[in-house]
Amino acid sequence: MIQKITKFFKTIFFENKDFSISNLKNDEKTLSPKYFKNYIDPTKTKEEKIKLEKRRRSQGYLALDYLLNLTTYFDFYSFDAFQIVTLGKEYSAFLKTEYLSSDFLLYSFFSTNSSLLEILKDFSIFPEDPKKELKEKEISIPNFFNFLSLKEKEIEPVSEISFSRETFDIFEKSIENALNRFKTPVVSTEILFITMMEQENSKVQNLIQSFLNSETDWYLLRYKLIKRLHRFEAFIRTEIPINQHYFAYLLKIQLSDLEFEQLVETNQLLPAISIFRNEIISETININIHEIIEKEIMFSLKNFLTDENPRTYY
Repeated sequence: MIQKITKFFKTIFFENKDFSISNLKNDEKTLSPKYFKNYIDPTKTKEEKIKLEKRRRSQGYLALDYLLNLTTYFDFYSFDAFQIVTLGKEYSAFLKTEYLSSDFLLYSFFSTNSSLLEILKDFSIFPEDPKKELKEKEISIPNFFNFLSLKEKEIEPVSEISFSRETFDIFEKSIENALNRFKTPVVSTEILFITMMEQENSKVQNLIQSFLNSETDWYLLRYKLIKRLHRFEAFIRTEIPINQHYFAYLLKIQLSDLEFEQLVETNQLLPAISIFRNEIISETININIHEIIEKEIMFSLKNFLTDENPRTYY
């Protein structure tokens, strides 16, 4: 469902070059039948409109809350952050390593189109000539040059690759940082990189420090990452109504950093969230949530009675 909605959304905002919120009439900017499926019939009375909207919203939110409970914490990584983790597993498989170690997360940053790379380049973490940089610093990284040649190659995903204990700690700490330190439900690339920088005695921390010239550069890099993170979080909290924050973050995990930044810079994030919200609610209402719950219950009972694919119950 979410892939279908995201494709529809990107067609409007990123593929349709003629589309502009400013070209819509005032009454279309918040409710346009062209982009909204279940818009409220204008012939109905105010009381009827309120009743229908409350019913639709309640049904949609109940279904969404249940579906979101079936997710893992990786589902709350931003699009680019999740791609970094995925690339790390694929590169580990290519190099025939048993585990995804933390330093591979840094390598994966180099193969994304995240705008975060511009900051890394400023601190020579992603130098124009990596071979020369590594030679000067006398860093020994097995298979690093082979990794750099993978950017243009197709790599088949391998699910058998496990995460090292160190990598697991980074994932869990990034979730903790997002919720408690930065007060956001989404683990962005900035939060993931800051966590990697601060993970004591880890491979990735040592690798990042080897690229930086001094301790001052380390603090400056972290400051720039936090400043960039604060910019987008502040925009959501000040420019987006609080009742739309739920969908703002759902949209954020579906878009790349560049796409989300484009919506912010062109001042189209609020109408984009409105369109995205309506599509989510419309599709969610069409889902037979009772059938999904029934299947989940029957599957749980079957496992409980037969011990097939056993689950842990708390």
